Amino acid sequence: LFLGAGSVMHALSGETRLAKMGGLKKHLPVTHMTFLIAGLAIAGVPPLAGFFSKDEILWKTFSSPYGSTIFYSIALATAGLTAFYMFRMIYLTFYGGSRVDPTVMNHVHESPKVMTIPLAALAVLSIVGGWIGIPHIFHIPNLIDEFLHPVFASKGVVAAPQATTTDYSVEGILMGISVIVALAGIALAARIYLHNPKIAGTL
Repeated sequence: LFLGAGSVMHALSGETRLAKMGGLKKHLPVTHMTFLIAGLAIAGVPPLAGFFSKDEILWKTFSSPYGSTIFYSIALATAGLTAFYMFRMIYLTFYGGSRVDPTVMNHVHESPKVMTIPLAALAVLSIVGGWIGIPHIFHIPNLIDEFLHPVFASKGVVAAPQATTTDYSVEGILMGISVIVALAGIALAARIYLHNPKIAGTL
């Protein structure tokens, strides 16, 4: 996202204010697409990488001996806020009417390949990166767990007990809730910043 933000700033001659952006989707197609993929990943939309990492965090805040429903609720609310603010930024930057200064608009251009190629590579990783840490509920080896096991074992951390069918059912339900919360955050951002911007001013 930092690279994507840099690409937008480059296109707008250094502009950093969202209030001076908008409608850039057609002018910055590569930056827009990679930014959108990154936003969906960070929001925790499956099957992107952020979904798997977010699910693991939420599941552990609920199921770990150190976790609780309070910790889980806080983490879930934070995940919803993350989806909301990420798409607030995306909507205000790439969608809606243009608020770009006319003198800057005359020079808006897609970033050079030295920026767009790394953006595309990172977008691909956002899509496939999570598949090395798939939750146990899918009965597929979790390569991250296997990779980190010697580290935790050396520190005397006891491995978690084998998950039961009940655990899988609960994790599946919580996974569904987290996706709903992410989509709700995205939809709320669209409602406020895309479909009815006056709401933001009122709030």
